[in-house]
Amino acid sequence: MKFGPTGSAAMRYLVAVGVAFAAFLAADSRSSSALVARPEPSSSPPTRVLVLPLRPAPPKADLQAVADALRTFYGFEVVIAKATPMPKSAWTAPRRRWRADKLLDWLEPQTVALDDGLGR
Repeated sequence: MKFGPTGSAAMRYLVAVGVAFAAFLAADSRSSSALVARPEPSSSPPTRVLVLPLRPAPPKADLQAVADALRTFYGFEVVIAKATPMPKSAWTAPRRRWRADKLLDWLEPQTVALDDGLGR
């Protein structure tokens, strides 16, 4: 397995799992039975989930499978953004790992800017 600023297959799938987990948490806050039944349809607009693949991005089929699952099970509006490189500032060479706190600090303004650019 290759580690480092260029990423790895494990990291790509970890990001996909993280997105799915975040979607689960968002849905769970709307409905206490998120694992048992789909949320009831409502007149309010659906929750928007932005999938931001980090390069090297997982295959398009994997991204589409995550998006389809989020749409089908939770009723989310899903937008898949263009892949972006991992921030080099989040890489810690001595420990050979990505720092989650640095990734989250970097990720928030990225997603806000992308969401604003989508016109909502």
